[in-house]
Amino acid sequence: MTNATAPAQQVVISDQLSTNFDWTTFNVSEFGFGDLIVSFPPGVQQFQTNVPYSYLGTNFQVQIQIGINLTSGQVSATFRSIDPTTSLPPPVNIGFLPPEDGTGRGQGHVTYTIHAKAGLPTGTQLVNVALISFDNEPQIATDQLDDSNPAAGIDTTKEALITLDSVPPTSHVLSLPPQSQLLQVPVSWTGQDDSGGSGVGSYNIYVSDNGGAWTNWLAATTATNATFQARPQHTYGFSSQARDNAGNLETQHLTADATTLIVANPQFQFTVTPVSTNLNSTATFSYTITVKNIGSLNLSNVVMSNSMPAGISLDYVEYGRGSCDIEDTYLLWSLGNMNTNVSATMGVTADTAVNGIWTNSFVVADSQGAAAANTAQILYIGVLPPVLLNIALTNNQVLLSWPSSAGNFGLQVTTNFIASASWATVANAPATNGSTISVSLPVTRTNQFFRLRIP
Repeated sequence: MTNATAPAQQVVISDQLSTNFDWTTFNVSEFGFGDLIVSFPPGVQQFQTNVPYSYLGTNFQVQIQIGINLTSGQVSATFRSIDPTTSLPPPVNIGFLPPEDGTGRGQGHVTYTIHAKAGLPTGTQLVNVALISFDNEPQIATDQLDDSNPAAGIDTTKEALITLDSVPPTSHVLSLPPQSQLLQVPVSWTGQDDSGGSGVGSYNIYVSDNGGAWTNWLAATTATNATFQARPQHTYGFSSQARDNAGNLETQHLTADATTLIVANPQFQFTVTPVSTNLNSTATFSYTITVKNIGSLNLSNVVMSNSMPAGISLDYVEYGRGSCDIEDTYLLWSLGNMNTNVSATMGVTADTAVNGIWTNSFVVADSQGAAAANTAQILYIGVLPPVLLNIALTNNQVLLSWPSSAGNFGLQVTTNFIASASWATVANAPATNGSTISVSLPVTRTNQFFRLRIP
């Protein structure tokens, strides 16, 4: 009390609980006075102890008893200052709760938790008013307007009013089109609490991909709409779960509130020409990159990257769309948005640097992850590329063929694969047809081995 002139030696609190509370769920959670605070784990309904204390240089004990009468629903708490040597109160100017001076030294509290009885309807109001007596003086109700004058009436804002919300809210995701061309799917939901309830506080939004397990897409969101990033040819189901401001949680839905099939077909046509090339060690050469959106979906922020091998270095590029970040062995081509059937071409000129067989790598993708493609170019710098010899059986003839670009190679045959000196040039004259050189030989019963060699 702020108008006290001496410390309180004894404080008795009496709190008659409403019958709408389930008295068996009562738990003492904390008490404190001055700079002392003591907390309790769940399950404490009765507590008593003696706490050593000192005021104005005088040592004494504070006897503390807190508990509930489960028969009557009466909660009581007693704090009593005792001289441990006499078991009597200390001198009148000594007590555990001095007059309040704005520092909090004259304040004390008891905290407990309790549940309302099950089955009470939403809107049920529970109030709680305790009676406090200081040093056997008349009790003061906690809802009094004036602590010193009970005749002044009550202040209803001090009655610890609790209004019950007994029913969970309901919610649902708004309907979606059965099929969608969009990869960014706009999803909306709504919910409502029962009449007189505390109102919807948040939502959990779940998604199921192709009938799989529910995944919590958005947890405890206060929004009522969001954009979901989908994947082509996937079916997505959505459901909502609302929680009201009293903490009541709606039962999770077993089936989807809304479902949609993503029918978009994003796809790139991505080419680099030539696919391979033979170069000497001091050559300047060019290649062409073509990107085209051949899918059914307009693509956003398309980017193509070219990671060049150590065997070459970039000279310059030519392009008519977007922008390009250029380095010696790397280029990043930002093509922007590419609608369906839009294409773009870039010409690149580079110099050879190191002999060897090198892979020139290319990747293209959009920012939504809807489509991606990659390709590669093989560069033979200062080395001969391998020549592939094809062998096929056609009309009782053995047909051997190889690329006409390897026209300086000759066909050799042996019946003894082990002996290196046994290779001989095939007598049949080769024929050139477009990009292929071929030789036809009759089928024999003898094992024969063939190879290509430069004479």
